[in-house]
Amino acid sequence: MTTYNTDKLNNFIFDQDFLTSDNIRLLINLMNLSDTLFCDVSVSYIKELLQPFVLGLNNIETVEAIKAWTYTILTPELSKYAVSSIDTEIRNRDPEPVKIVLCARNAIFQYLVAEIIELLFANGTILLPWDIQTAIGSDPELSKIFGILKDQKVLPVTISIDGNQFKHLISLEFICGLSVMLLSHTAGTKIDIYMSDVLFSKDYVNVSKFISEYPSNYEMGQSPIHSRISDSNFSIIVDNTKYYFDTGDFVQGFATGASWLNVDHRQYWKDLRDRSQNINITF
Repeated sequence: MTTYNTDKLNNFIFDQDFLTSDNIRLLINLMNLSDTLFCDVSVSYIKELLQPFVLGLNNIETVEAIKAWTYTILTPELSKYAVSSIDTEIRNRDPEPVKIVLCARNAIFQYLVAEIIELLFANGTILLPWDIQTAIGSDPELSKIFGILKDQKVLPVTISIDGNQFKHLISLEFICGLSVMLLSHTAGTKIDIYMSDVLFSKDYVNVSKFISEYPSNYEMGQSPIHSRISDSNFSIIVDNTKYYFDTGDFVQGFATGASWLNVDHRQYWKDLRDRSQNINITF
């Protein structure tokens, strides 16, 4: 079961909506972890994952009914700890009767958010929404309750091109290739990327697992974020930065961004290599 500093739980904004970005980031800190690698779209994705639980709990009016709902919706292992979290939260807060149901509801959200966060840091992953998806899909308990399969690789992304919006299911490597192209060519067509209604900063790619340098906020003792580089299938150099990737989605995203910008992608990259064959390739 995830543990965190329960003495500081009163710092949470205790109202009808526990699932705020501030509360999620506070919970990360209460687990003695750094939230510097949690970008805004990742926090928003966690909130989106939990929205069905919010809807399910909104009309439940007793603590016992909330516990019964928990046993119905969560797996046996998770429900056991979630109910324990409810009891602990009520005991620690000692809320007035009018807020006891709200307290129980928030305890479930605290527990589920903490489980997701702990799983991510345990895996040493960079924290973009696809990493959350992959981590949950690899966990037998969480994958069941969130309905995320282990081999799922795409998430809904909204692309805005000169104000016209299009929604696509896109992989992490595609979005990073697209972001690299957009960072390399800033003039002309205005292209923005949104996930869960939050702007996806193209700069996220520069602290992602795709580059060879460690980010400035890398902490000693963390699992190496870039350990995947040694066995990545491909590499490419763009603006003197080498990027590493495993599938054709990266170059497809790069070329797609160039087509949206009406430029020739070949002018922006060099040294595309198949690292498994140790040969240069082109596209």
